[in-house]
Amino acid sequence: MGLPRSREMIPLSAETGNALDVSNTDLMVALDETERPELLRELIAISRQTFGFFQRHMIAYPWLIEHLEALPRSARILDVGAGLSPVPVWLAHRGYRVICIDKAGRIYRPPARPDWNAWGFFEYGLVHPNLAAYNVSVADYGPTQHLDAIYAAGALAHMPARARDRALSRLPGWMLPGGVFLAIVDLVQGTELLWNGGPNNQVEPRERHGTITDILDRLTTAGFGIDEQRTVVRPNHFTDLFLVRCTR
Repeated sequence: MGLPRSREMIPLSAETGNALDVSNTDLMVALDETERPELLRELIAISRQTFGFFQRHMIAYPWLIEHLEALPRSARILDVGAGLSPVPVWLAHRGYRVICIDKAGRIYRPPARPDWNAWGFFEYGLVHPNLAAYNVSVADYGPTQHLDAIYAAGALAHMPARARDRALSRLPGWMLPGGVFLAIVDLVQGTELLWNGGPNNQVEPRERHGTITDILDRLTTAGFGIDEQRTVVRPNHFTDLFLVRCTR
């Protein structure tokens, strides 16, 4: 599968047939807010071409790529809880080797169908030779080679607190010295509480699920240095976002 046509020609609207596809109104707002609208347009096109839709919560993905594209093009990268994301596909087409892990009961294989959603396991290896995908949890996975970077786009908020703490504690041992860890974490709007929603119900009670401080404490205890942290307030969405970049 090749990359979509020239980003200048990518229309915002698309008759994808998927009810989850983001509206033009929301995309216009996102394009106004991002510093790299051309990259967001490119990710929109990749997502629609590969999965049949682009979800509104993906508008923070350019932030991930801004940090990952600074790595050498042969870098090995792990996507924790990948779901259906255009980021691994974008990276693979530029020479990065990306491993996607996600434990899910529903399996998605190309071509896209209009009933797909983000809660499932996608066979990324069928899309590009630089991609590999394993239907396993982070607790059951172990890389065969050390990694240059690891990222989690939304996955941390969907893990129970104990599982999340164990996962974050394991990650430094999988990485090369100087390796980068990036996370996008959903927050309960207007708070520092981690969003406790899941595909079918709550992950666990909100008071047990944790806060921004809990994640930062676990990262520093695991041996990461915090390089960047910020909250993105989204008035027209049910969650805000917490973005954090760390170095091993």
